[in-house]
Amino acid sequence: MKILIVSGFLGAGKTTFIKHLAKVLDRKFVIMENEYGNLNLDKVDLERSSLEIWEMTEGCICCSIEGDFAASVLTVANALDPDILIVEPTGVGQLSAILKNLKRIEYERIRLLEPITLVDCNTFEESMKEYGDFYSDQIKNAGKVFITKQEDANVNSLYQELMEIKGDERVYKDHYSEFDKEFYEKLLNTYWNDGIREHSMEDIPDFTTISFENFEFKDKDEILSMSNMILRGNFGKIYRAKGYIPVGDETIKYDLVDKKLDVVYSDVKKSAMVFIGQNLDKESLKILFETYKTE
Repeated sequence: MKILIVSGFLGAGKTTFIKHLAKVLDRKFVIMENEYGNLNLDKVDLERSSLEIWEMTEGCICCSIEGDFAASVLTVANALDPDILIVEPTGVGQLSAILKNLKRIEYERIRLLEPITLVDCNTFEESMKEYGDFYSDQIKNAGKVFITKQEDANVNSLYQELMEIKGDERVYKDHYSEFDKEFYEKLLNTYWNDGIREHSMEDIPDFTTISFENFEFKDKDEILSMSNMILRGNFGKIYRAKGYIPVGDETIKYDLVDKKLDVVYSDVKKSAMVFIGQNLDKESLKILFETYKTE
């Protein structure tokens, strides 16, 4: 079994990349999802692509549940025996620590591929300024770095910055969707042989999360009102908010990364939201969602 880690900071587009990879290559994939919090919303998208999901929630595989993580990888290898196990860490996972955990159980039947890190073009500068070494850990320890969300962004400038951080030429300026099947076949046959670049655990930011289910908004103005409160900082520093919001007979897929909001209609009939950030005002969020409770 080969293991491919698809890393990236909150909202970088890891799930979208995995769906693309599965579409390009006809292989037996199993996805190990490590969602931050007790709700796994990405599972909905992946299962719709007929991918098999192995969930790990309430804990980060790079530190607090590393023993369970290693045991789960061995269980997947023995029970499911996929061609490829794709590990999708939480967006605040430490890639160096995940590699260290997996290295402990690597042998002839379990091999690590070069890990991939996705970098969001829109939030890179702010994330580097805010999280420094912790953020760059995912870049320095990647085998390949892809730039995502390139619309209306200065890709050339970001490419040069990533080259300086990475220290080699395994940064790709073109969007990953532009590469052909042969490129991805090679990607799944390139084993990881690099050393691990670690940094002090003191640099890890203290993220917290809260989630809600079984609610319904009356109209779209209420979604706009909630978004404005988030952007004003009424609930603390929310870096990521995502989920599905029922509004009458419709469902809105909600995705906020830093200050960039994306809302689209969805045919997924689900009522769930997850908030990830620092110094969250959980009580105020609970009061807000209590007003929309359906049960």
